[in-house]
Amino acid sequence: MRAISANDIQLFVNRFAGSSKSLITLVIGILHGIFSTAYAEGILERDPTVTLIRPKSSKKDARRPLTDDETQSVLEVIDNHPEGLFLAVLYNLGLRRGEALGLKWGDFDFTENHVHIQRDLDYAC
Repeated sequence: MRAISANDIQLFVNRFAGSSKSLITLVIGILHGIFSTAYAEGILERDPTVTLIRPKSSKKDARRPLTDDETQSVLEVIDNHPEGLFLAVLYNLGLRRGEALGLKWGDFDFTENHVHIQRDLDYAC
């Protein structure tokens, strides 16, 4: 580890230029975690990731709607799968998994036809 310079790490990180912002953040986060731990444990005299310059990420691609065939496949799964109701909630409300898992009966306003998204559940393994 001592042989790896801040410049070596920067050159490595620069290879991710044009990648997604989340991938660049993940790579830098992992590297920072490794080297800051080595610094904290006295293995290194300094953390070489402190001066990292984040490369430019790519523009986010526009999302596309589902094709008719894809929509039909989703609807068939909703009708036939044991967890189809959960998929129907995700699909029809446009929710993320954690948002759907956080729903409670009180979040549904049937008189106004509204769903109030108030919490997000994430499970760490």
